[in-house]
Amino acid sequence: VGEDIGDKSGSDDTSRDDPFSPAAKVRKAVAQTGGVGKIVAGLRRSPRDPAGVRAVHLLSLVADDPATRTAFLRDGDAEASFRALTPFLSADGSSDDASSSDELPVFVKHAAVAANGLCVDDVPLKEAFMRAGGIPPLMALLGDNRGKGKSRPRVNGSRVTTRVVPVITKTVVDAVSTLAMDTDATDQAICDTGVLPFLVQLIGDPRCDSDLSLAATHAVMHMARDSRDAKRQLTEEGVVGKMRDIVEAYDKNSAVSEQMVVPAVSCLVNLAVDTEYWGQAELASERVMEPVKRAFEYATPRSKFAQVCVAFTHAFVKNNPDNGFEATESGVLPVLAYHHLRSRDRPDKTHKRAAKEALVTLGAAVDADES
Repeated sequence: VGEDIGDKSGSDDTSRDDPFSPAAKVRKAVAQTGGVGKIVAGLRRSPRDPAGVRAVHLLSLVADDPATRTAFLRDGDAEASFRALTPFLSADGSSDDASSSDELPVFVKHAAVAANGLCVDDVPLKEAFMRAGGIPPLMALLGDNRGKGKSRPRVNGSRVTTRVVPVITKTVVDAVSTLAMDTDATDQAICDTGVLPFLVQLIGDPRCDSDLSLAATHAVMHMARDSRDAKRQLTEEGVVGKMRDIVEAYDKNSAVSEQMVVPAVSCLVNLAVDTEYWGQAELASERVMEPVKRAFEYATPRSKFAQVCVAFTHAFVKNNPDNGFEATESGVLPVLAYHHLRSRDRPDKTHKRAAKEALVTLGAAVDADES
């Protein structure tokens, strides 16, 4: 059964998302009949033990099912269960199961997939994973060849290049977003691993396909949301220029560009919030307002893209006369007025909220630059 599910999980077969598919029924049956507890018991074997390797493989196949997450919490101490999973995130002690393509054992891939799947949309499990010490070895898979517990962006003063390994790199990048969403409790633990420079390196890296670039953009966007340490680290590593370049290259006729531009502008919003004395200045020095304004001109009123452009303008000019003047010079004020007028006369709350946000932002810009 595990091999059958595994075959489907490695493909683009949409049946994996079908709650009535055979694979979904198997995952639910595993959770409902105590199978998750037995898998967790198997994790307490070492990565050298084939039974332990098989257990982590099975967990990776069922981890993305909500019933599995419920059972993982219900069947015992989630923190202790994650502590049993954590050794499988490191390649230490086992080289005979390594994949020739990435020099990491296959069980490391399975452990990373399992950890990410278990933490999706579940704050208690995210915090349990953090307390179990799972974040450092998981993040280390982006930049440390053997995943020993901490990413190291510099060695003897020289930058270490981010590793791009099929499945593992994408899974770890996704895990940053997974862990950072809906809670700020994990932000500092992620920052302390030194993983943020690796995330910034991935954006625009020619080794990355569009899916991985988009995942990295989402990851830095989430990490820039609340933590000032993360905002500073990301800014120092050049994330503002990377996000600006994405916005600058926006092509309304490209689906990939359309997907990338919203999280890129959202990241710039997050960097501008609560950083009046340095973040806003960094955004101004990187000349971000003008490309955002040009992209904003193509945004459909009330769309998500329009919302993030409005939010960026507000965060950029708030309590900052210099940035208010730059916003005026960029020509964004008539665009804000247009979005206000296009939204205000509709009866539903979504349209009225969009109209109000555009008007409030227009007011903030006028207050910042009275001329």
